[in-house]
Amino acid sequence: ELCLDMSDFNQSSHDFQRFVEKLRKLDPVKTRNGTLSRRSTNLAHEEQRIQQAIGTTHETLSFEDTLFFVYLPDLNNIRKPCPHQGIRSLFEWLEGKGVKRIITLNMPDSASSPMSDELVEDAIIRRFEIEKLDWRKLDISLDILTPSKDSDWSPQITKLTLYSSGNWSVLYHYLSKDGLARLPEGAHDFEAHRRHLELARSYKTRLEIMLTELREDKELIKKEGLNDRFKLKIVEAAKWTFPLLQYRENEEPFVPKQLQPSTMYLDELAESPNDTDEVLRFQEVTAAPCPGTEDQRIKICIIDNGVDRIRTNVRDLLARGVSFVNTNHDKRGRILPWWLVADPHGTQMASLIGQTNRHCRLYIARVGKGRRDILPENAAKAIKWALEQKVDIISMSWITKHNNPDLKQAVEEAISGTPQTRPTLLFCSTADEGAYSGDIWPAKYDDTVRISATDRYGHTRPASDIDDVNILVPGEDMDADGPSYMEKHVQSTVSGSSVATALAAGIASLALLMIKTFNDVSEEDWKFFHTKEGIMKVFQKMGSNQTATGVRLSTLFPDTDLSTKLPEEWNVQKLKEP
Repeated sequence: ELCLDMSDFNQSSHDFQRFVEKLRKLDPVKTRNGTLSRRSTNLAHEEQRIQQAIGTTHETLSFEDTLFFVYLPDLNNIRKPCPHQGIRSLFEWLEGKGVKRIITLNMPDSASSPMSDELVEDAIIRRFEIEKLDWRKLDISLDILTPSKDSDWSPQITKLTLYSSGNWSVLYHYLSKDGLARLPEGAHDFEAHRRHLELARSYKTRLEIMLTELREDKELIKKEGLNDRFKLKIVEAAKWTFPLLQYRENEEPFVPKQLQPSTMYLDELAESPNDTDEVLRFQEVTAAPCPGTEDQRIKICIIDNGVDRIRTNVRDLLARGVSFVNTNHDKRGRILPWWLVADPHGTQMASLIGQTNRHCRLYIARVGKGRRDILPENAAKAIKWALEQKVDIISMSWITKHNNPDLKQAVEEAISGTPQTRPTLLFCSTADEGAYSGDIWPAKYDDTVRISATDRYGHTRPASDIDDVNILVPGEDMDADGPSYMEKHVQSTVSGSSVATALAAGIASLALLMIKTFNDVSEEDWKFFHTKEGIMKVFQKMGSNQTATGVRLSTLFPDTDLSTKLPEEWNVQKLKEP
């Protein structure tokens, strides 16, 4: 990771402190005498590299030692007596992950309960080399940014944004010889928040006079070793309010419970000491690869709005992630992380897939902040990224009304494959608008697998679109885990074709695992089951077609006599029969 943007937490539904606590438990950093040890951190990184080489770690997050930017959540949205609880822990964790330098640090502090100067100095300023600092707090003391005469520490700040309440004594301090002049050479931006425009203008005039007098006093500059070359910019009518990103939020799940006998049988194969063909094939397709070998595990790419990485039931399945989403409240084009989310949808879809097949690997491509802002061009980039990861299945639990040429081309590349690569299965949602949905993509593209939802009993839902649908899967009131820091969605039920799509993708991944386990699969057959025709052979064995009432999992996933029935039902030749 090259950056960390936490603006997804700019809403009261997100619990920032809880997120940081769980993040530190998931990726603990070694400390010594209560402070982070660079030596122990380096050892931890070396140990991590060794684990990654032999495939024995679930680590999916690492950081460069230099981050382009760190944007904290707007603390005005954290409705707690101490809204900045967790800030110190977050930066300790970043330091423990090897971060040493932050080019841009933006901290939108709480107006009513801001962070203390001491906290910021000890937990942030003295721990990292920071080039550009924007701390939205009124009248901060510059003492925390200037080294004492007997200190070895020297700040690296080249751009500083300050906020003033109009207090003249503070402004006087900023322009005195003990203020900005004590900072190292660089360009410093100074923003004065006006309470009254006329007063601000008078301040501007007086401050400019002070700066001119300071620069003209060459004897004082030489004697005190002052820096008089900083740039001064005073905005008379600077706005205090910042645009906030707000999004609407419109014991075992039913389907995974039906699969439980078969998945438990697979778990027994994983622990079996026997070396039968069945056991060896299963272990080959579920074990982490040796260095220099290709990963044989079943891989699913979830193209959605990101996944909460610290959620217990999905974090061990996460292999890699990428984000194609930029912030849209400024022009700096910051990329939002794939592992922090503003909306629970992507995490819920990952939860459903993980419950259906806990032996798969998940690749996450973030293409939206919410559920209705997914851009087709970003989805096209995500599909191409998924192909680079050589995934078996791409799950897209969303729709667009726009037929985008880039998206169409990416879908066609995934479906057709190349002479050197096999095709990729694309599972796509239909619209929950009944017969009035009109044309929707990517489901309308040729050879995608189109999914619609039924209720728990296999009957079509009123909102489901069953025209030209390939598979009907239960998708009503399904239990799904959401982000751990969104209390309303930690455990909730979800409904719709998007839910059915995630479950269908999970079932398909489990089907591929079964095919590999119970057959010595040829390359030709493996490619066949990565096509729509091939995977539909599997679902048709479960009674799935557009006129049926939905999949009947029990036909291929029995609950008794599994050692005999599973090899029979999952025989490749039998599956290929009409």
